[in-house]
Amino acid sequence: FLDADEYFPRESAGKVRHLIETVDRDIRTAGILCRWVNFDEDDGMRLQGAAVQLRIFRNLRNLRYKGRIHEALDIPKRYRVLSTREIEIHHTGYSGTIAPEKLRRNRRLLYQDIREAGGEASVMQKKYLLDCAYGLGEWEETCRLAREILQDGQGSREISSDNLAGVYSSYLSSMMELRLPLAEIKAVAEAAEAALPRSAEFPWLLGLYLHEIGEDGAGELLQRGLDIYEAAQGMAETDDFAALSGNAAYLLPQVRAVAL
Repeated sequence: FLDADEYFPRESAGKVRHLIETVDRDIRTAGILCRWVNFDEDDGMRLQGAAVQLRIFRNLRNLRYKGRIHEALDIPKRYRVLSTREIEIHHTGYSGTIAPEKLRRNRRLLYQDIREAGGEASVMQKKYLLDCAYGLGEWEETCRLAREILQDGQGSREISSDNLAGVYSSYLSSMMELRLPLAEIKAVAEAAEAALPRSAEFPWLLGLYLHEIGEDGAGELLQRGLDIYEAAQGMAETDDFAALSGNAAYLLPQVRAVAL
């Protein structure tokens, strides 16, 4: 079930039927998570980052979408969801000319959902509000929401690894845009790497920033990220999609340009 601004690239499209036929043998499997890659159609298909999405699922009566915005399938506990590296979904819905209006619309709908639920935002609603703030260049608001999500470790227990990666990525990038004290930035980068040790993104983000501002330690961080990235590429399947989502692929050319 693809959105109108999503499609399977040629190299993935031919694998979809075979994958469905393979997993269909196990009735406990309700769906398949695929890597979901964002491109800016208005900027020569520039890579914007990646996450994971559940777009392939069984036609079951008790599978229902929840949420007015960023609606998600509610999977009954007796079923499981598999992940695959074989298939990508490409998404152009946040291309430059349409992104600001879409993000403002998303935020209005999120606030409407929150009001109707009694005024208390869930962790995931805060994550979606953070995405809107970051996409609109509201760095202070992004940092505020990230701190709320991560406070006391609650956020890391209530959201998936790829969403947690997105929180840390936007938080770090916003701190760097604001030129906050380096000690604070390093502390958040270290927390991100500890929470998501199989993601190359966080040593890379900090390493590139240290290189930009002329501080020591950039080379070691970039190499550590390269080692993590190469190890992740060797895994055929994984339940940890932090290695596949976020900005790792987007950052790789910059990393190689600096590290080599």
